[in-house]
This record gives sequence, C-alpha cells and structure tokens, in this order.
Amino acid sequence: MSIFKREAVPVAVLQTRIEQGEKERNWSHALQLLEQAISSGPKLIVLPEAFVSGVNFIILRQMAEPIPGPTVDRLSEVAARHSVYIVAGVLEQGRDGKIYDSSVAIGPGGELLGTYRRRFLWTGERNYIAPGEGEVTIATPIGRLGLLVGYDLSFPEACSSFLQADVDIAVCSASVFERLNFNARRLALARAMDHHCYFLYANAVGFHQFANMRYTGQSAICADPYFLQIQTSAAQHDALGYMAQASAEPEALIAELYLEDLRAARRAKLPFKADASFTLQGESQPVAAAFSHSHQERRI
Repeated sequence: MSIFKREAVPVAVLQTRIEQGEKERNWSHALQLLEQAISSGPKLIVLPEAFVSGVNFIILRQMAEPIPGPTVDRLSEVAARHSVYIVAGVLEQGRDGKIYDSSVAIGPGGELLGTYRRRFLWTGERNYIAPGEGEVTIATPIGRLGLLVGYDLSFPEACSSFLQADVDIAVCSASVFERLNFNARRLALARAMDHHCYFLYANAVGFHQFANMRYTGQSAICADPYFLQIQTSAAQHDALGYMAQASAEPEALIAELYLEDLRAARRAKLPFKADASFTLQGESQPVAAAFSHSHQERRI
C-alpha cells in the first residue's frame, strides 16, 4: 500500500532522437515513442527542445515555423485524441521575423495553453536566436506548470518566480550537448529542491553536424528530496530525488507524481516559501534601518 494519501498523476518524459533538418523523420520517431508511452496512461507528456527540427544555424529559417503551426497542430491532434497534456520544444518563427527557441503547453482538448521563449542564450547563438521575455507558468487541473528550455536550466534566475507561484511541475525541454550534460541532471534535481516541486527534464539524443557534437540524453524525472524525506521518511543517499533516469538511447521515462501530497507538505511542513518572502521583504528596507533592527534583536 502506498504511503501517499492521494491519487497519483502519471507523467512521461520522452527522450527522442533529433536528426538535423529531418522534420518528418524526427516527428515519426517521436510519435512512435509517444504512442508507446500512452499505454501507461500519462496525464502529461514532455518532449525535448526543438524535437522536430533541431537547432542548426545553417538551416535555422528553413526549420522554424509559427506557433500555432504544423508541429503544434500535430501535437494538438495527439493531445486531443488521447486526452493528455503535452509540453514540447518548437523552433519558432515569430511574427516579428525573429527566431525563438520556444516551448509550448497543449491541453487535453488540443488547445494551446501557453508559449515560453527561452531567455538565456549562449554567446554563439545571439546572432541567430532572439531571447524571450519573462517567465511562464500555467495553471492546469493537474497542477501548475513552469516552463524552461535548454540552457535556461543553468540559471536559477530563469525560474526565480516558481517557488512563489507554487509551481508543482517544472518542465525543461532540452537538447544538451555531451560536454554540458554531465551536470544537467544535478541541476534538474537542484531546481526541484529550489522550488519544492517535481522537475521533468527531457533531453534529446542524436548527432548535431554543425556543432560536431552529440546530444547524450540522460533525461530525468526528479522530486524534491525534502518532500520525499518528509512524506516517506526516506533515508538520505546520493540518488534520492531521482524518480526515473534515462540512458543515452531513445526511451520513455514514466513516473507517478503525488501532487496533492506535495502541496500539503509545502503548506504544513516546508517553510521555505514563507521564509523567502520574509527575507526578501526585509531586504527592501534601508540598510541602516535593517541593521538597527537586527542589532536590537541581538541585544534583546
């Protein structure tokens, strides 16, 4: 019998293969993996960053498409057919003529719930891809989602509002190269700890000809270890918080998320949100006043 008190929300993270410029082949491979995952009955499915097109500067404008557009239409049809939420990366051709590395959230009726544009770009990308503006969180019946894409994972600032917004599931669609992927799962777990949430990290596999590097997978489904220790009395160990981990081949990760239990723990037993709010409010005071107050407290 489960120690959790409420119904689980099953989720799937798909680690798909990206072949640069091969949209139909990438879509076909992703669809096969998606249909395989559907048999486990997930409520939410996550796919990697630009999973249909890849991000290849040489053919960037050939591959980019509007949102809504062909890939979003296909995802919407799948979401509606299976009554499932989908979060996926799409290389976006904006109405302003700029290219964005984006993520879309689609509801179980096929509706587009929201679009997030990656905000953090590495130096070599800035002549090709435009940064987005602002964080995106989306309230759904299964929980509040927070969206990230790829390189955002390296920056706590990319999801700085997630704790205060009560994000239940942070989702990162990624296509991270092997040189950078060693720390990606650790960062995913760190973000789950930062915001006391679940974190779904969907990375790709495949070879990027332009960069001459590989995407090496190692996707993960993570849970806040504090939550697991409180709810399950789990012993501390290096793997605590990793609910599912992928290898370097295409595969579907499946896990069950106990969102109501997570929310209950955050309200009753995890004081971090309140403590952060108190600290941040205190930091808005003038320095002299703050020092005087703290000095008085010490004297008492």
